Amino acid sequence: MTLGQSARVNEMLRTFPVPAFQFSEISQYQRDAEKDMRDYSLEISQLRSRLMYLQEKQDLLKKHIERLRSLSAPIRLLPVELLSHIFVVVCEDDPILFSTGVSDWKTWHLPFTLASVCSGWRQIAINTSQLWSNLGLEYARRAGMNVRQAKVR
Repeated sequence: MTLGQSARVNEMLRTFPVPAFQFSEISQYQRDAEKDMRDYSLEISQLRSRLMYLQEKQDLLKKHIERLRSLSAPIRLLPVELLSHIFVVVCEDDPILFSTGVSDWKTWHLPFTLASVCSGWRQIAINTSQLWSNLGLEYARRAGMNVRQAKVR
């Protein structure tokens, strides 16, 4: 639609009744406008598709940058031996406790937490025997039972 067509349509809207000889001109304007509308809709659809494609690529690039940042984290510069020693020092006052009561079972134990950070830390934790040799055992005392009975039940 051109400015001339728009002005012409405005002029026609002010006349009543519309002369019959203008119906073909009006029909042509309408067909042109509907074709323009289809073309714009198609172009908008293509642009939306392109935008979605670019957003997906951007998301992938963000994830890639996060992985690269992870690779360059200072902790990755520490030798395995030093990280293993840090694990031992952190866990030395926190034994893995086992108790006789199900409700007393402690589900949080630091060596397991360290081993769940990432596969690299899992390998270090598994291969550091000192983490797994610091064990504690708690016995429940029940009313009227001695320790031996509590062990059996």
